[in-house]
Amino acid sequence: MYIRHVTVENVKSFKGRYKFALQPGVNYFVGDNNSGKSTVLEALLFAFQGPTQTKWTPETFYCRNGSGPTRVEVDIAGGVENLVKMDKFSVLKDFIFDVDGEKILRLERSSEQRRVIQGKKTKDVDVKAVCFWHPERKQFENVTGIDAKVKAIFDFEEVWADAHPSDHIDFANNKTLGRLLHASFERFVQTDLWANLTEAHQRAFGPDEAESFTAETTRLAGDLKDIIDEQYGEASYRFDFDLPDANIFMKQGSLHVDDGAGETPIGGKGTGMQRAVALGLIQLYARSSALKESHDTTPLLLMLDEPETWLHPNAQLRLGDALNKIGDKDQVFIVTHSPYLIRNSKQIGIFSPF
Repeated sequence: MYIRHVTVENVKSFKGRYKFALQPGVNYFVGDNNSGKSTVLEALLFAFQGPTQTKWTPETFYCRNGSGPTRVEVDIAGGVENLVKMDKFSVLKDFIFDVDGEKILRLERSSEQRRVIQGKKTKDVDVKAVCFWHPERKQFENVTGIDAKVKAIFDFEEVWADAHPSDHIDFANNKTLGRLLHASFERFVQTDLWANLTEAHQRAFGPDEAESFTAETTRLAGDLKDIIDEQYGEASYRFDFDLPDANIFMKQGSLHVDDGAGETPIGGKGTGMQRAVALGLIQLYARSSALKESHDTTPLLLMLDEPETWLHPNAQLRLGDALNKIGDKDQVFIVTHSPYLIRNSKQIGIFSPF
């Protein structure tokens, strides 16, 4: 799936309504400083994730001189029929409609407080609710339970120009580094080392081993039972310690760097080193089997805000090649002033918002 269109209305510097056509693969946002390039990306995140106490607030996100509500509308295309076959998104099956021969879902988030009649029910809707266009009733509706689920339609990974690079050296499985590690972990579990670890874990935590940790906790559970039975009634208790899955291992991991001054965690290095590593991981992801062999059904949307910062022109060219490679599978949005990133692009979608 990919984002086909985004419409912004009264968002930051966008006074009035502006519609942008996007494409699968790589999309470049090119224009003068303060022309609204990054705002379009923020608007996408606002639409899917909704406002918080610190992000996309009326004071910082709404157009101060706009007439009417602040509103973002997004068209999703390219496989929405498969999306609604998933249990958690099946409630959207009646919201698919055809535009120019392509099936789409259209969602909206608006600051306007309004009352919507949905079938036999009346619902109050505000900026906290994401709404989908119902093609038969010709209106945007908030489907029960969809506000939390809509965040999982895409995996958004955004790297802002003013963000701290260490924020993106992230082991979460929906981040670039996490995806690389998860792919490596899937290969690792096929090895004898993993089989040996599994056997050792069974001995250490299995209920049938007299000296296992589980045997120790059985005694603890018995003591707990004696106390609670006297106060609340009889019940039995058991501690369980399964072999950790990949996500647990990833959360306990860290990346260390030795640049001649001794090994330290990457978070202890300078901003330049951290940004180089963050962008290097993106390029590594583009070259790796994680991109080709991924079975993850959640599409990645990669957003990069001026990634050329601190990079030599040759490095910018290599980064551009890597981003094009990622664009073969996932959608990429790049805010840039660099002709080097664009020069060898296979897919060009350059426009200036104003």
